[in-house]
Amino acid sequence: LDRLVQAYKFNANLGLLPLFADAVARAVDAGDAQRRPLLVIPLPLAPKRLAERGFNQSALLGAQVSKILGLRFEARGMLRVRETPPQTGLNREARLKNVRGAFDCTHRLDGHVAIVDDVMTTGATLSEAAKVLKKAGAARVTAWVIARATRGDAAIGVGLKTVPFDDHKG
Repeated sequence: LDRLVQAYKFNANLGLLPLFADAVARAVDAGDAQRRPLLVIPLPLAPKRLAERGFNQSALLGAQVSKILGLRFEARGMLRVRETPPQTGLNREARLKNVRGAFDCTHRLDGHVAIVDDVMTTGATLSEAAKVLKKAGAARVTAWVIARATRGDAAIGVGLKTVPFDDHKG
């Protein structure tokens, strides 16, 4: 799974998108339909990283999952307002510091919002994004990811579950 996600993200193997989107949609669909989000927002890339890569892997995934599930998708629902170095190799504390103040949301939100990203390692990036969305009015924020890393950094599961960020204080 780690190699597949890297091929998708770093080598633009977009043929993997349907596999990942279907897996995440199935995991979400298996959950409580009453707890579905009103809005799906991808984790934004910094403009420089977007220009280098040519696409936002989280935006493509979010758009596809939203389409499958019939949910509203907002590609620019959150902004990356500060360039940050890659999180690779940083521990949780350093990751939290690295992404602090990196996001903004100019929309007024309400209800349940889902953030889409490719991989959750420590949760630092998603936690910071959830804090920004809650500040913008979201009552509940859930993260949808392709894979979640374990302590040994081995990626497990494709869209196995959603990760609620309701209790995160930032």
